[in-house]
Amino acid sequence: MVALSYTNHWMRGGTYGWQAARKGFIFIGWTNTCPNMPAWGATDPKIGNNPFVFAIPYKDEAIVLDFAMSQYSYGKLGTFKKEGKKLPYPGDII
Repeated sequence: MVALSYTNHWMRGGTYGWQAARKGFIFIGWTNTCPNMPAWGATDPKIGNNPFVFAIPYKDEAIVLDFAMSQYSYGKLGTFKKEGKKLPYPGDII
């Protein structure tokens, strides 16, 4: 198990899950990121997207869940903004 606190970016957490699960281990990893997202209805970033990774071995491969605990990941918001698209559900484009 890995827990990181007050991180800005821990790269691709799923990578660590894949590595552990392919070697036969269960992996749980998360972090509470620096505030980079506004709370519902707010404009100032006050909460992080708090990524979470869960990985388990499965046959010769692994099952890996790698996701943000917020409605949208910070990166996905940036992608929508860059492409000039609206979010599919209510949210805020940074």
